Amino acid sequence: MKTDAFAFHSLHLAHQAAKTAFDSELSPTQYLVLKAIRDIGDGVNQITLVQSTGIDRSTMADVLRRLAKIGMIKRRRSQKDTRSVQSFLTDEGRQALLGATEAAARANDLILGAIPQSQRRAFLANLERIGKGPVREVKEAA
Repeated sequence: MKTDAFAFHSLHLAHQAAKTAFDSELSPTQYLVLKAIRDIGDGVNQITLVQSTGIDRSTMADVLRRLAKIGMIKRRRSQKDTRSVQSFLTDEGRQALLGATEAAARANDLILGAIPQSQRRAFLANLERIGKGPVREVKEAA
């Protein structure tokens, strides 16, 4: 292993490999958003989706707009709070989510296949630590 390698570059390369391994009509981000809507429940708002996925607000707004445009979700203003827009899976969105779930499992197997079985738990824990760690806190404070 090169000691002069930058962690951000290795993470970028890993991200590119993960995107390539995810063979679906949806992007990995679209998949995560559809999955969150399904898991949390129809009628979820953007703030809850941001909090549950870790996707930033502007990206989430773009993803929701694109998912609505291609018919994967329907969006409507909340009757309780007209400032809030709720998202609902369509039948097309549910079907796409099923196919993408299989793609996600295949991608997961490919990615984790590069890591020895005995190191996978630590690898995933470290990725989660990086995702939730000081870098994110600094960015959100800015």
